[in-house]
Amino acid sequence: RGLLSTWEQVRFLVSVETAPQPNLTIAASAGVWESLPADWIKRVLISDGETRLRLESLHATEILRGLQRGSIDLGLTMEQLTGTEIISGKIGELRLRLMADTPGLKIMSALSPDYLHIDWSTSFNTQFQSVFPDYLRSRITVSTARLAANLLMDLPGSAYLPRQIVERLLPQVVLHPVEDAPE
Repeated sequence: RGLLSTWEQVRFLVSVETAPQPNLTIAASAGVWESLPADWIKRVLISDGETRLRLESLHATEILRGLQRGSIDLGLTMEQLTGTEIISGKIGELRLRLMADTPGLKIMSALSPDYLHIDWSTSFNTQFQSVFPDYLRSRITVSTARLAANLLMDLPGSAYLPRQIVERLLPQVVLHPVEDAPE
């Protein structure tokens, strides 16, 4: 896997060197990509008609390695990245709300075996465990909110989702907030 990744980076760098336009490689974790406004890439491209983008979806540790190697120009994660020559800061906040397919559910019902756990980040998982220490495990854990949303189209359940994703799901999936669940 590492050899293939290196080969892909070499191929990209060779194409960058032969192209006269500036290039920008942006890597983000899956949850960040899904939560960004839909038109932000279009705004970047319009602001500079010569920019060529390379967009990647990677885990936070891979983003950190890419930033340190110089193969990634901008990394967007839900984790605070630290390292040599890394400038890191908060650029926004993603508020997650427990949403369920059934209206009027209370927290303990929503966290039934039908709860779809989205692996947003290490910090989310730690915070979830501290708020719900007795919660054992979800029957389904997914890596992206989009996958959870697709599952919620066909299966009963609940998941912690940001408002942006819930709004994009309408009218295909109607979800209801679990009122007594913490954000």
